[in-house]
Amino acid sequence: HQLDRLLETTKTGETTATAQLLKGQIWETLSKLTEATKIYNSIVNQKKVSEDVRAKAYLRLGILSCKMGQLNKAKEYFTNGLSIARSTSRQKLLFQLAKADFDLGNYETALKFLQELVASSRDSVLQIKGNFLAGRACEQLQDFSAAVNYFEQVVKSAFDSSEVFSYIRDAYLHLVDDYLKLRKPALAQNWAQQFLLRFHHDVFSEKIQWLIGQIDEVFLDAPKKALQHYQQLLRSFPKGRFTDEAALGIARCQEKLQNWRLAEESYRQFIQQFPGSRHYLEAKQRLQRLTEYRPIDLEQTVHRLSALIGTLLVGQNREDAFYILIKLNFEDLKDYSNTIHLAKLALAKNLVPSYRRQVCYLLATSYFRLYKDETDTTNKAALRDSTIKYCRSFLEHYSDANQASLVALKLTEILTESTSDSTDAGDTNTYLAYRKLYVTYPNNPRQDVVLFRLGEILATSDSFPSDSLGNARQYFQNLQKNFPHSPYTPIALFRQAEIDLKLGQMSQAIKKLEQYVQRYPDGENVILAHYQISKIAHSQKDYSTALQHLDAIISQFYYSDYVDSARLYAGEIYFLTGDYVNALKTLDWLQRTKPQLKEQVLYKQGIILFKQKKLDEAEAYLRQYVSEFPNGEFIRKVLGYLAEIAKLRQDWQQAVETYQILLSRFPNSLESFAAEVKLADLLFDLGKFKEALGHYQKALTNLSQEYDPMEIEARSILCLLKLGQITKADMNIRQFKKRYKKLNRYLAEFEYEKGNYYLNNKNFELAIKSFKRILSKYKKTKYVEYAKYSLGKVYLILNRTEEGLKILTRIPRHYPDSEVLPLVYLTLGDFYYKTKKFENAISAFKRVLKLHPDANVEQTATQYLIKVYSDLGIYDSALMMVRQYLQKFPNAADALEKKIQMGIFYINLNEYNRAIEHLRSLLDEADRETEAEIQYWIGKSYFKMGQFEKAIAEYLKVSYLAKPTKLPWDVTAEYESGLAYMKLGELDKAQAIFDKIVKRYGAGSDYGRVALRKIEEIKQLRKEER
Repeated sequence: HQLDRLLETTKTGETTATAQLLKGQIWETLSKLTEATKIYNSIVNQKKVSEDVRAKAYLRLGILSCKMGQLNKAKEYFTNGLSIARSTSRQKLLFQLAKADFDLGNYETALKFLQELVASSRDSVLQIKGNFLAGRACEQLQDFSAAVNYFEQVVKSAFDSSEVFSYIRDAYLHLVDDYLKLRKPALAQNWAQQFLLRFHHDVFSEKIQWLIGQIDEVFLDAPKKALQHYQQLLRSFPKGRFTDEAALGIARCQEKLQNWRLAEESYRQFIQQFPGSRHYLEAKQRLQRLTEYRPIDLEQTVHRLSALIGTLLVGQNREDAFYILIKLNFEDLKDYSNTIHLAKLALAKNLVPSYRRQVCYLLATSYFRLYKDETDTTNKAALRDSTIKYCRSFLEHYSDANQASLVALKLTEILTESTSDSTDAGDTNTYLAYRKLYVTYPNNPRQDVVLFRLGEILATSDSFPSDSLGNARQYFQNLQKNFPHSPYTPIALFRQAEIDLKLGQMSQAIKKLEQYVQRYPDGENVILAHYQISKIAHSQKDYSTALQHLDAIISQFYYSDYVDSARLYAGEIYFLTGDYVNALKTLDWLQRTKPQLKEQVLYKQGIILFKQKKLDEAEAYLRQYVSEFPNGEFIRKVLGYLAEIAKLRQDWQQAVETYQILLSRFPNSLESFAAEVKLADLLFDLGKFKEALGHYQKALTNLSQEYDPMEIEARSILCLLKLGQITKADMNIRQFKKRYKKLNRYLAEFEYEKGNYYLNNKNFELAIKSFKRILSKYKKTKYVEYAKYSLGKVYLILNRTEEGLKILTRIPRHYPDSEVLPLVYLTLGDFYYKTKKFENAISAFKRVLKLHPDANVEQTATQYLIKVYSDLGIYDSALMMVRQYLQKFPNAADALEKKIQMGIFYINLNEYNRAIEHLRSLLDEADRETEAEIQYWIGKSYFKMGQFEKAIAEYLKVSYLAKPTKLPWDVTAEYESGLAYMKLGELDKAQAIFDKIVKRYGAGSDYGRVALRKIEEIKQLRKEER
């Protein structure tokens, strides 16, 4: 308001433009973007304004466009500003232009602008932001050498403030990543260590500490140093997100240091402690490889080997000793190549005739293990052939041996690997091979493996009919029943639950999943089980169970990748149940600790705050989303919410513009179709029927399956009727009747709008016909009530008062729940007021408010009540209604007028001090016209109190300080000050004021005649004094 008062003094010039610029920024802060845009546009079009101020206006226009996701439009503004800008404004424009190009993927262009910026700017903040964005642009261009140079400039900056904190911190993170990409791990590690020194308690410090260990282990081949870093991480972050990574790193380092027993223990400990880790299967495989391919207790093996050599040298029990030597190479030394060598020697020279079957088994198994461990393609093919050869040989010679089923299993695994080509034939052949194995060897000690493979093939392949899921479940059930201690049993139970889910058997699925989490709390699928239970519970609206299992994931599996998803999911459930407080707490936690989830978090925070009706906060988050993620996953929905916020604020222009942006940016999306309809509805409600019609027609052209064309087509016909295009509307109505059924509601509405059109154009005869047609043809629609209301209204207009009142007063009795009642009572109230039946008018308007009508009707009824009470002199009631009005409609066009009226009511209630205090508080809000009015009423308060000197001082402020106004507040105040002088007995001063009025306005004017009468009165008083 103070700026408005300043702007009233002058319309052009530098000071005015600067004040306008500030006013625009205030409008931005108040989320009145349309108002701000208008102001900035007016500045850039003022040729007499300095280029610097215009450049600042272009900068704000560009930033506003970025907030709406219009990056190309923003670039135009920034470019225009750049062409005239100087110094600081130029640097800010360069940065914003670069950022817009960066967000559009124009990285080379962005980099050029940033290079100019960092070369010329002396602003530390812009230097840091510019170097950081330049580094990111170089990354996108795969120029990591240039990127690290820019990031190093950021971290070396001596300037440090909260505004650039995240840029400096993130620059360290980029340096670590980029130096690793440049294959300079030592430099990467150095920057990581510097990060820990500078940001020891930062959310990324745990990840950086783990990364330092990773660099030592993977890049610098220093497992001993890596081991120390991993151990330190576990001490520093015992419940951290990287504890599983560090624990696995410890096991790997022990393995690399050939501490086989410690490695084995570390892997076993990892499997027990971190069942939810994404590395769980890797740990199991490494443990299996360790136990099958690495000797664990070398000292004991050496002792046994020494004894065997002695036995062989002395020649006693040489057959047993040689067999034991082969076994020792196989079981203890895990030296499968030597096992093969010794086995072949023993078989060729018949050195172990009593153990020939066992040696053949060890020979086939050794080849199998070498094959499984080999990575070289050529060697692997040769080993595969040898494995198949010796497995088949064993089965040919020892088909009845105990080990036959185990050898057959190995052979089946190798043979089916070659057919696992994800084709129907491959899956079928694999299934048949395992099925043959299952039937041929019913007593196979590893029948659990066979059952699991059979169930897995049927459950996961699309090559089998849908009823094969039942067979798969049967295999898993047999496994669970016959092999309760098998390592495959937990997975079999989980697979059964998955099959139940596929078959839609939710109760069975949730039962099995609950069994799984209870029996196998450290099972490899325990997190998935919790997650599936929560999803099923959510679908069944059992939100407490869903949250219980999500909380189990969050609290028990703190290291898992699923924790973030679980938190987001929990946030969604809190949102669905209306627990917005916990929903926001969850999202706030994710925002602080998981920057990588910022996009999702910003979006959901905005929606939750929107649902809480915290529009300012919601808009702040959603605009931040648009600014940071202009092409993000949720951008279309975000723009839709921003339009809804504008509508709730009754900022119709902003709502229209937001919908238009959504339509122009995403013309073929589902959201844009919804926006098309909502925009049309909004324009319709605003009375812009021509524009609304255009959007309804576009919506009908690009109709989405989710929308009913009947409703949209009906609205387009209503637009034609509102526009008075009756002939065209009638033609469309005929087509409408042909296309749809059950039309009475729509046809009644069409007829009603026709009647309203005739009524508004004073064609009362046709209006009455339309309303009566509804009463006769569409008796079962709600428009009968509306037609009766409008008919009564027409009769009142035509002075057929008795008929009109009869119709209107019957509506509440016949239709006690009708939507039209507020309008009925409003019309009756208006009639009673105009005919001076004030009690009836008050009763009618009060009934309107009790019905909780729409805002426009409520506002009108309240305004009427204020007027009636004021006219009747019931000022306390009038004052109460003004308070209610301002509370309900604080931004109404007449809000200031009502506030002034409050002061007048205080005066009329003889509460002069309250009146003065209240009126003075309004001066900051006042414009030229209302400032004079307010000042006048302050003077009037003092006059009424009998404090005539103070009254004169306040009155004369109107004459001498206030600007000229449309209403004669100055002459009125002068006249009242003359009266005050008369009350004080200062007749000369009073006469001087009245003489001045007569001289200025003339003796024949209204003001002059009144002033002359007072002059005569003063003359008479003087005669009496003599």
